[in-house]
Amino acid sequence: MKKTILYLAFLLAAVRGYSQWNQQNSGTSNSLDEVYFINQDTGFVAGSTVILKTTDGGSNWQTSYSGNFGLEGIYFSTATNGFAVGVDGNTGNALIIKTIDGGNTWVSINLTMSAILTDVFFVNSSIGFIVGDNGIALRTTDGGSVWDTLNTGTTSILQGVFFTDSQNGFIVGG
Repeated sequence: MKKTILYLAFLLAAVRGYSQWNQQNSGTSNSLDEVYFINQDTGFVAGSTVILKTTDGGSNWQTSYSGNFGLEGIYFSTATNGFAVGVDGNTGNALIIKTIDGGNTWVSINLTMSAILTDVFFVNSSIGFIVGDNGIALRTTDGGSVWDTLNTGTTSILQGVFFTDSQNGFIVGG
């Protein structure tokens, strides 16, 4: 019994020691909806009208991209190639923006579907998936230049995507 109590006390102390969070100031009042870190120092947050970048583990943030959009998801397939997804505030169309230089510049990939894209995930530098409202799921096999529509069998909003390889994955929604 004494061993069990001692073990539980040690476990609680260890968990408590690793559960500390430090609030960071992003420098923006915009809503921030998604975070992605390439490594322990370099990371991005995406949200309402802005993408912010840090190179010092989150202590300081700089604007990487801004515009009239609402971003819901961000993911980097390599240290330099990244994607953010959401909705274009001017047209209401689905929005995919891409960087090939680590977030220094971003370009829009033209989509004409009226939708909000909510999440993006890449299996490797070529194969990626995007999900959104109305059951939308997209797949690329060429690093994000061309996106093909997948049949999900639902019209519900899809909010998260994760694939273990190019054929097997998980999509969650409401």
